[in-house]
Amino acid sequence: MTTSKKKMGRPPLPRKLALGRVFAVRFRPDEARLIRDAIRASGRPQADWIRDALLSAARRDVSGSKK
Repeated sequence: MTTSKKKMGRPPLPRKLALGRVFAVRFRPDEARLIRDAIRASGRPQADWIRDALLSAARRDVSGSKK
């Protein structure tokens, strides 16, 4: 008689809901302090702040290059 063990942990998200890419980036200590201070001042979660800042910069750069 074989019994299957239940898997531990959270079940995986459906592919449509999972976020896709992770970008690793390094900052100099002074840059990291500036970013950390801005995140703290916003009161928002770090990942949300970084995601919004990068998307805002990307949209600005893309729309600026179409002129």
